[in-house]
Amino acid sequence: MNLPDPEDPSTFLSYDWIRLVANTPENDMRSAQIALTYSKFASAIDDCLFKDRSISNSQKRTYKVADGACELNWFHFATWAVLTAGRNIGNTRAPQRLNLLPNRWRNQLSPAVIHARAEDNQRIGRTLAWAQRSIFMTVSFALLAALEQEGVEVAGRRLGETREQRENREKTGERFNPVDEKTTKTAFLSLGWGKDADCKETEDAWGYYKLSRDAFAVFGLIKSTLRMDPKFDVDVISRLMLYVNVMTTAIEQKLIDDGVRAIVDTAPEHAFDVLEGRLAQIGDRFFRVPKQLTLFVAPGRLKPARDVANKAWGRLLTDQLFVMALPGETLRVGRDIPPRDPRRPFYPRALRNLRNDDAIENDGGKIDDALEDLRRLMFRFDRTTFDGRGSGAQDWRSFESRMNWAITLLRSRQRDASLSWSPFSRADARRIIASELPERSGDPMELEVLPPLDRGASA
Repeated sequence: MNLPDPEDPSTFLSYDWIRLVANTPENDMRSAQIALTYSKFASAIDDCLFKDRSISNSQKRTYKVADGACELNWFHFATWAVLTAGRNIGNTRAPQRLNLLPNRWRNQLSPAVIHARAEDNQRIGRTLAWAQRSIFMTVSFALLAALEQEGVEVAGRRLGETREQRENREKTGERFNPVDEKTTKTAFLSLGWGKDADCKETEDAWGYYKLSRDAFAVFGLIKSTLRMDPKFDVDVISRLMLYVNVMTTAIEQKLIDDGVRAIVDTAPEHAFDVLEGRLAQIGDRFFRVPKQLTLFVAPGRLKPARDVANKAWGRLLTDQLFVMALPGETLRVGRDIPPRDPRRPFYPRALRNLRNDDAIENDGGKIDDALEDLRRLMFRFDRTTFDGRGSGAQDWRSFESRMNWAITLLRSRQRDASLSWSPFSRADARRIIASELPERSGDPMELEVLPPLDRGASA
């Protein structure tokens, strides 16, 4: 296969590259490849939709893109989630928080948290790897299928396509001749879902793939609308982009629901398993009660205490340990999302009011349908006030709680230009493409993200 060119984001739109990344056995290497791919996908989509007004083309003219002069897609956010959230939940760095506890307690609890996260044969690390890989394959293959259907050139052998079929298609110059649904499904499900994780293997991934493909089809709607009318209402375009972002986030969070529960539940489950074993030993040694009988009765007797401890642990992790770092700020998922700039409204002007009283007649109703779906999604998940209060997630295991926090992030930061910064230098991008670990991790928490130059500052 031809490896992608780090200078050309469109070359990452390749089925072969996605297969290569998905089949990378080392978790750290695959994580870096996924983060790089997401950042290039984000740039490729932006270039495809907005042409001269895209972020990369604007940077060629001014170096620095101002907030409000861009429309970020889901892959911009996913890039930073891969780089920061996974490292914080996993056991790759010490906990960043626990700052509400006395120092003496923090010194005792921090090692315990690290130890708990490393327990059970690295269950958390394997679950994170499964979730990250599952999301990557689902959204990436769905994105390529949706873009290809809209006439965007995509490289590589499609899902379910044989090498002979690919060679014939390239000889005839056919841009889009889709493989039938049944063959695509068989190829998709043969990619190895959940084999290395403590989560059930299921065909639900195919359903999420189709939902993702339908969501990404809105990119085609945006592209065709702007092609017919370059001066089309920018507020409507912004809302359509928010719809794609919210839909993709809902699919992503539903896909990893079991994995999130497994991550959070690991420590309390392990603690109570140990407790039940100790009780069985005490009963056998001092009261002549067989261990088997104690282990049979103990779970029922300890269930109320287990439930309380499980709930308290979930809230502690959500509030004190789960952090998402962006280039310009660090957010705690257990707390309300603060305004990006206190001098400005919390949401961009286009996204403050999602109502659309005037029907759009020139698209067959597709835009109106998408905007109505967006309003339904926001009505279902949004539990905040107009300034972000109420966005903090009490327990990250709750799908609704995660979505409430996520949609507030998407809606308030969709025009934050700093999220479009590249996490890796050009040299590190070449290393990652060559399956070598980068010299810098691209983590904003470690101050390893360099912003683009400002033309005015360099003059």
